[in-house]
Amino acid sequence: MIRNIGRVDRITADVRPENLESVVAALSFGLQTSFWGPCDLPGPGGRIAVSWDGGIELVAPAPGGSRHEALDRLGERWVGVKVGVRDLDATCERLARLGVEPTERWSLVTGSEPWCERFSRIDEASFDDEFFGGLPIVLCTVEERDAARAAAPGVANVDRIDHVTALVRPENLEALTATLSFALQTAFYGPFAQPDIGSRLSVSWDAGVELITPLDPEPDDRRLASLDAGGERWVSLIYGVRDLDATIERLRRLGHEPTMRFDGPAPFDPWHDRFQRFQEAGFRTALFGGLPIVFSTIQPHPPSGS
Repeated sequence: MIRNIGRVDRITADVRPENLESVVAALSFGLQTSFWGPCDLPGPGGRIAVSWDGGIELVAPAPGGSRHEALDRLGERWVGVKVGVRDLDATCERLARLGVEPTERWSLVTGSEPWCERFSRIDEASFDDEFFGGLPIVLCTVEERDAARAAAPGVANVDRIDHVTALVRPENLEALTATLSFALQTAFYGPFAQPDIGSRLSVSWDAGVELITPLDPEPDDRRLASLDAGGERWVSLIYGVRDLDATIERLRRLGHEPTMRFDGPAPFDPWHDRFQRFQEAGFRTALFGGLPIVFSTIQPHPPSGS
């Protein structure tokens, strides 16, 4: 059964080869999830470790390539997301009729990977980043052998990726929202202002994609400096947990205090009618091997009539 159709399946981070095992250990502990690997990466080479349940992919690029050079220049960071589609061949054919051809296609089930017993198919295709407004997105069809594993989450995305956040330039937010809405065939809330955090946002809760930009930034706004240094890019993973308070208490007992906490939804949020609970908490990136991750407990209202 195909999983995560029309929404983010995984987020990918590039990490230094010498740090891959320690980042796997940090995320396994911090998120209480298990990883497959590290193992050799088919195709371009390097090493890979994946939490298929959590929706996190860590890649240590092979030396000499452009990804390895970017890692030396920009450091360990989130570098892309993978969005699930029902049929990758049909999607590629649809895009080809629009003049958009994949730059590369590959499979992560070739017979040698440790996850072959779990998946019957993992087909992926990359496209020119400009098709997605400059943000790196790979389309994928991931088929679980066990249909129960692929079933959509119930009240929330628990113990897995809920959504991903990209930092974009203020002048590009509306165009990028329209571009991703068309490319991913999904609807967005926004753009709209959130003055309390000094930001403008667009969010597709169905796809699991959030775009954020500074609201009326001053010239010395650190987010503008970050955009100048690193460009528009994926900057954070929001990871769903069943009970945010319990997660905070678990980490507090180990000496980790949250650096931010949000409880909503607020009455002015455009998705106020969609969610009955919307809680987030951030921690220092050291807890996650240096990668920015926010915990969330996001609970939709039950369907009408239930």
